[in-house]
Amino acid sequence: MYNHIENQLSLDEFDYPIGKLKADNRWIVLSKLIPWEAIEKKYREHFGKKGNVAKSSRIALGSLIIKTIYNCSDEDVTHHVEENPYLQYFLGMKKYEINTCPFSKQSMSEFRKRFSDLEVLNAINGIIIEKVDLIEEKKTGTKNSGELVIDATCIPADITYPQDTKLLNRCREETEKIIDEVCETNKIKKPRMKRKLARQDYLNFSKSKKRGAKQTRKAIKKQLSYIRRNLSFIEKYIEAEYDLKKYEKDLKKIQRIYEQQNTMIIENKRSTPDRIVSYQQDYVRPIVRGKAHCKTEFGPKLEISVELGFTRIETFSFDPFNEGKNLQSIVEKFKSRTGYYPEKVLVDKIYRNRENLIFCRNNGISITGPLLGRPKKDAVVDKKEEYEDICKRNCVEGKIGEVKGRYGLDRLFARTKLTTVSQIGVAIIVTNLMKGLRLLFSIFIMILFKNTKPSKISFSTFC
Repeated sequence: MYNHIENQLSLDEFDYPIGKLKADNRWIVLSKLIPWEAIEKKYREHFGKKGNVAKSSRIALGSLIIKTIYNCSDEDVTHHVEENPYLQYFLGMKKYEINTCPFSKQSMSEFRKRFSDLEVLNAINGIIIEKVDLIEEKKTGTKNSGELVIDATCIPADITYPQDTKLLNRCREETEKIIDEVCETNKIKKPRMKRKLARQDYLNFSKSKKRGAKQTRKAIKKQLSYIRRNLSFIEKYIEAEYDLKKYEKDLKKIQRIYEQQNTMIIENKRSTPDRIVSYQQDYVRPIVRGKAHCKTEFGPKLEISVELGFTRIETFSFDPFNEGKNLQSIVEKFKSRTGYYPEKVLVDKIYRNRENLIFCRNNGISITGPLLGRPKKDAVVDKKEEYEDICKRNCVEGKIGEVKGRYGLDRLFARTKLTTVSQIGVAIIVTNLMKGLRLLFSIFIMILFKNTKPSKISFSTFC
């Protein structure tokens, strides 16, 4: 059940026993940048007309924003809210309550699930960008204008480095647990599973200093044989109509891992479609990036665009994809927002395929980088413009570094698909909020020292 929340309190209405809150505090300003009413309309869809009254959308999203800005644990978020009156005002509380937090640390996981729809998060992000309102008058006509910077990255998940033998050993141990629980529940004799021998085989391989291809293949075959034996016992229990419903999800996962590893051994391959590399997070896939420090990363792949310093999520997938195929759709989204194509697109070399070059040429878009094919002898290269484009493209690298280094996306500690999407989406939203905060600060400085107001920035939105 969900009830409509009241409108934002003014600073005079907020009951603070010591005095008044400062109007220029960052949390006060951030509360005005966020479209709470628009968020609430989407948030209400999660609830029915019965049950306990849920926490408001402002508390749910606000707590996630606080966690992302401080880059702390769920428990630390509750401590910050208890100690800070500005955070309580940011969450929509009517008065400062000492040592009181309107939610518990266990509620944070539920908040993440409720804000796990990428379309909703992108809509919130778009409203926030529009509220900052950098352009005083919208451009009209068909002439191209503006610059669009695009890049992709992998968000590493918090998993151990994948090894086939380690993954199969985990599957074998899980099947043994299932067999033990079924036998104890139904009071039947446990079969011989050779678990000590299987464990010793795994340890002998994992502790060996030299692991050649033959030794690895042999160790995988042994673990597969143990899993095959355990699965045959489980099939007999299913035929005997024992209750195994609570193990259904794990059994499907184990069966899929077994089939993938067995196929690679039979066909002598090193890869397979939708390969599972983590038992706990079976949605994580290997993403080949070709970086110097790590050729392959493990986690979701994210493609973002930067326009006037603000970041948007363009593509998000747990499976690998070729970002060069998404350029045209990203540019079309830009046109649908603004009414015109960008004047220049700053991208990596992977985006410069033949289709994209033809698309940009037909629409009057300048795209960075050299022409395809062998360079001509008499070709004239504008090194100054090329250097400027490289410098401008650094902004997207900076945004990726910001969300990873500052807002916790350098290592995702989420444990489900939904919470992973939530953590990434909120991090992008916070990046734009802090950009708006810095922009406001620069306006204040210009007004204070120059007594002037920038003509291209709408300051009335925040007053």
